[in-house]
Amino acid sequence: VLATMFEGNIDGAAVASFDVNGPTGEMVLGVDHQSKNDLTSNSIFRVASLSKPVFAYLVLKLIADNQSGKALSGLGQFNLPKGEQFDLKKTPLHKICPGFLSKFSQDDDTQDQAKKLTAWHVLSHTTGLPIKQQEGELLKFQFEPGTEYGYSNSGIALLQETIDKVT
Repeated sequence: VLATMFEGNIDGAAVASFDVNGPTGEMVLGVDHQSKNDLTSNSIFRVASLSKPVFAYLVLKLIADNQSGKALSGLGQFNLPKGEQFDLKKTPLHKICPGFLSKFSQDDDTQDQAKKLTAWHVLSHTTGLPIKQQEGELLKFQFEPGTEYGYSNSGIALLQETIDKVT
């Protein structure tokens, strides 16, 4: 952890470990950038949205559990047509989420790009969608999916809706 902190010029970090019974330990390292005090388990960390990595982990876990047959009905098992799989990199989201394409501008270029979107594009922030959209406005792409990096709330929301529909 210290090497990563040093390489990334990170002032402090807190690491917790868990097992099936709950927390098993914690480690807090570094100095608060503002107060210059040592960090403790009561220190407040000013961080970005942490729900996104948790959501990404859950999507990956759902896909893996469904592919291995471990997912249970009512607890993450995908409701897909017989023989269909939800592949992270290969399955276009429009194929498993009814109404998906209606969220996009109806011009041919936008519809063609929307048909390429996969969960991989969303989780790797390469959808090509803008970070925000106006209320009620149809989505348009800033770049071809998979060609550039750009964070998008819209992409996360689309994947969330897709997961909701298949479970």
